[in-house]
Amino acid sequence: MNCKNYFVNLNLLATFLLLSALPLDLYGQSKTPVVSTSTINSVPRYALVGNWLDDEKEWDPNDPKVYSRHVEVLIERKDFSEKNLRTLLGLVSKRFPSPVKLFVNVYTDLDQVLTPEERDSGVTSEIEGGEERQHFWAIYVRTRNDEYFRYSPTNDLSGNILVPLKRPREK
Repeated sequence: MNCKNYFVNLNLLATFLLLSALPLDLYGQSKTPVVSTSTINSVPRYALVGNWLDDEKEWDPNDPKVYSRHVEVLIERKDFSEKNLRTLLGLVSKRFPSPVKLFVNVYTDLDQVLTPEERDSGVTSEIEGGEERQHFWAIYVRTRNDEYFRYSPTNDLSGNILVPLKRPREK
């Protein structure tokens, strides 16, 4: 066998192997999720739908007292409970250790979340609180001196329950 025939046969063999393996690889990819949620232990499932610093233009990294972080979280209504809120807010607080001032709004319905256009134009809340009476909600606050959250009880969406948490460590 001469050298030219050897390389032609080698190329044909490589092409055959590639083409025969390709359908198997595509089949394997279609049946395997990109990220296996069973290996991620975050219960309840949640999505961060907002994250910003107050007064970002005036932010001074040497004076962390002048700014605060605001985070918005969306969870499913079925997962709304004090136990799950403790877990969820612990995860969010750990994810955002700075600045010390942290405010988290937890929503259970996409209608509670402002769109970017609504946020840009500025909206006012209804005095009657119509929206919060329709959906569960929670608000978490972390400062140098305090840490707590308030949430709507499942039997009265307009009321709220205060849950004090441990105080953050002083720096």
